[in-house]
Amino acid sequence: MAVGVLIAAQLTWPELNFGVPWLSYGRLRPLHTAAIPLPLGDTQGKECAELEWPIEILITVVRASFLRW
Repeated sequence: MAVGVLIAAQLTWPELNFGVPWLSYGRLRPLHTAAIPLPLGDTQGKECAELEWPIEILITVVRASFLRW
């Protein structure tokens, strides 16, 4: 949640990245969805399908485990 607040504040005050490329809005925006490979550059290059397929399967299994039958 803190990452989400930081990138929301960067929309108003872009200098909040302190000149560090890893703290830029473009790097942190995918990170606030709690996925580790994204800031390392391991993506499919699509906004809605950024995660690699093994991670997508894991997320689907976890979400499905919360369903009530």
